[in-house]
Amino acid sequence: MSIRKIVLATTAAAFLAPAAFAATTAAPATPAAQCESLAKEYETAAAANATNPNAAKAKKAADEAAKLCKEGKPADGVKKYEHALKELGVKAK
Repeated sequence: MSIRKIVLATTAAAFLAPAAFAATTAAPATPAAQCESLAKEYETAAAANATNPNAAKAKKAADEAAKLCKEGKPADGVKKYEHALKELGVKAK
């Protein structure tokens, strides 16, 4: 391999490394995206904690969250999903 190719490859790697790092770090999710993510997270947690004494409270909160998300109030929906998960004893991711 020639010196020219080594220098070119090293230079390319140096310039592309920040872009590769940025692609792997999570960007802050929008409230709408959080609604979808938390809905899935709630479904998993509800199935795993079906015998939890607070399961009914959590279901009610999750139903309200889904309604808020559909009505265009995703920030409020996110809070309700987080409350639903808390009722199940699960911390939102």
